[in-house]
Amino acid sequence: MKIINRVILVTAALICFVIITYSGESIEEMLPRIQDKPIEVLHEEEFDQGTIVFYQHVGLKNEDLSFAYFRKRLVGGYKLLTSGTQSVSSGLSHHGVSFTDMAEMNGEFPPICFGLIGNEEISDVKVIEKRRNIEQATEIIKTNDKRFWICELENFQGTEWTLIGLDEVGEEILKIETNI
Repeated sequence: MKIINRVILVTAALICFVIITYSGESIEEMLPRIQDKPIEVLHEEEFDQGTIVFYQHVGLKNEDLSFAYFRKRLVGGYKLLTSGTQSVSSGLSHHGVSFTDMAEMNGEFPPICFGLIGNEEISDVKVIEKRRNIEQATEIIKTNDKRFWICELENFQGTEWTLIGLDEVGEEILKIETNI
């Protein structure tokens, strides 16, 4: 009888947990609550800890690149951890590439840096950790008429990094020294 009572108690506790934590919402269902204007999702990048979504507002000049970072809940749906917008107009007009970073947030997601590529001559981007002179892996993402880059800085040490833009033959055509 005690075993049956324990099983019933544990089952009831699990059902309560599922009801309380389950939202069942997908990322696409949550994005409109972040922004009140129509958006175009450019890319979703999955990490061990969650998913980051890059998007822009539909119908605007697209001088901003917005992002939202979601963590998958234990039981269905997602939780918004953080979101923000990067102004890309000055970086694109001055350097031909924009760049920003997101620091790690209590182990919720890895630190990353990212930006748009506006200079047609740039075919690859490198991110170099300045302290140890180690290149971090970058990914170039092409969507419709946009190109942007993303770099996970999980093993990054220090706060200084160098962004290098390369042309199609691997020649350096851009170098930006920056700080997280």
